[in-house]
This record gives sequence, C-alpha cells and structure tokens, in this order.
Amino acid sequence: MLNIEQNFKKNGYCEGPIVLNEKEILNLRELLEESFKSKGYPKAISLFDIENKEVIKTICKIYDSHKIKNFILNLSKNFKEKVSLVPRFVIQRNYHVDRLESPGVGWHRDCGGELKYDYCEEKLSTSSYVFGKLGIYLQKNSLYGGSIDVIPNSHKYIKLKKFILRKITGINLFLVVRLQKYFPKIYRFFSENFFMSILKAKRLYPEVGSFVMFDSRIVHRGSPIDDSVRANVAFQPKEHFADVKQEYTKFSLYVDVGSQIALDSYLHDRNQRESYFQDNNQTKIETKEIDTIKKELDLLENYLPRLAADMKNIFADVIRKYS
Repeated sequence: MLNIEQNFKKNGYCEGPIVLNEKEILNLRELLEESFKSKGYPKAISLFDIENKEVIKTICKIYDSHKIKNFILNLSKNFKEKVSLVPRFVIQRNYHVDRLESPGVGWHRDCGGELKYDYCEEKLSTSSYVFGKLGIYLQKNSLYGGSIDVIPNSHKYIKLKKFILRKITGINLFLVVRLQKYFPKIYRFFSENFFMSILKAKRLYPEVGSFVMFDSRIVHRGSPIDDSVRANVAFQPKEHFADVKQEYTKFSLYVDVGSQIALDSYLHDRNQRESYFQDNNQTKIETKEIDTIKKELDLLENYLPRLAADMKNIFADVIRKYS
C-alpha cells in the first residue's frame, strides 16, 4: 500500500489527513465570510490581506501543523529533494466551473505557461522538479461542487518528456473542449459522467478539513456544479465564479509546495507576465510575482518566523535571481 507521498509521486495527486475539526471548520467559514464581505466579495484574497489577525493566525497554525510539516518532510525524503511551502497563501471563495460555458470546461494544468519555454520544459522533466498546490476545502464535494476533479497520471508525459504521447493522450480532452465550444447543443445531450468516463477523470471527495495536493503538471479543475441544481445558481462562467446558496458557499485554502528548481521554472514564466494590484486609491500598480513572494515572506515572519526563515534559506538563490 502506497503512502500519501508515494501516491502523489505516482498518480500526480494525493489526499492527506484531516487538519481541522468540525468546530474549527464552522468557525473559520464564518470568519472568512466576514472577511470577504468586508472586501466586497472578491473571488480570492491573499491570506495577509485579511484584516482580522486572528484569522491569519488560525490559518498559519494549520500550515504549521504537525500533519502538514510531516507530509512536507516525507515528500522531501521521497523525492530526495528539499521541498517547502512556497509563500503564496490564497483563499478562494465560490470558485466554480460552469461545465456548459466555462472555457476549456475548466480543465487545465497549472504549469501551462511554463510549457511555452524551453528553459522551463527542461526543468519540468527533471527529478528535482517538485511543484504542486496543497488545498484545504472547507466543505464536502456535493452537487454544488466543493473540491476538484483530476485526470490521474496526466503529469507523467511531461515528466518523461514524451511530447507525442502527451498529444495523443490529450486528444479526448481536445475533442471534449471543442465540442463544448463549437457544438454546445450536442454537448448538452451528454452527461458530465459520460465525459468524465471518456477522459478517465476522477472526482475527489476528500474529508472536509483534510488536505489534497496535486502536481502542477496534472490536468485538473474545480468540480463543476451539477446540472440538476443549475437553476439555483448564478454563474459567471468566464470568471470561474458562481453565486450559490449561503450554506453551499465554497472556501478553498491554497498554498504552493515546491523545490528550488521548480520555483525557478515557475518564476521564469510568471515574472514575464503583466500583473497588477490596486492600492487604496484604486490605482493600478504593476507588480511582479517575485515581489509578491518576497512581500508574503516578510509578512509570514510576523506569524511563523521559523518557517519564513526556512523558506528564505531554501529559495535564497532563486529569489536573488529574479529580484
């Protein structure tokens, strides 16, 4: 029987133990709802932009828990590579896929931008490349979504530099996406279960308050809201957002986990993209991904100084390179 770290390495995803009990989940959901309301209900916020410092402390405590620290340590041992949390702490609210209208039916690889560069492609295939998202979902995966769908093993052809095999195995997804885009009336005739079967995809049903980690190279998406409850939902399909009944509000806590070489590849791509944030006067200010990472590292020092120091030590060369 494989342990969770071995499952991640083999399948491109894994499900971890519970890190929040039911009482803690209910309390955190209430506090997060207040935080999002105070900011006008954005789709996502950075952990350190939350005004209630107790919420920040609570979430930092989760990431500093024995279960997550032990998982990261075992991940390092399995890959024989130093692995750490990467300082990008994000909370999403009501990130949802509209299976009928969302671009690409929501399916994507987080490393998609990296595949455009030869420099990154070389790193994506090395054994030192360890990069993925660790997600904690504060609700069960139901008819209203709540977790993620994955296509198991879809990271392997990138990992093994099998370009042709990657294209061949991606044909079914290519056809499903084109059918949804160009022949929507035909697409609607088939159930989501039919397409999941065609793609050999899997819907995850993690225990509420447990964590999931998925490789940045694996094809995945947020689990779509079921057609049977569409009438109760207001979709913004291009934004991957939906208003749902309050009891079904979806909260997802995300942080990246990776090795030095993987962060190098990630920043090679991300630092070439235009990125903006709005200051208190709603003025758009250009920023780079490395600036965000450095800022969050500095803020993390106020809550988890030892973890922040470890991150700065592990990623020092990469941070220096892109600064």
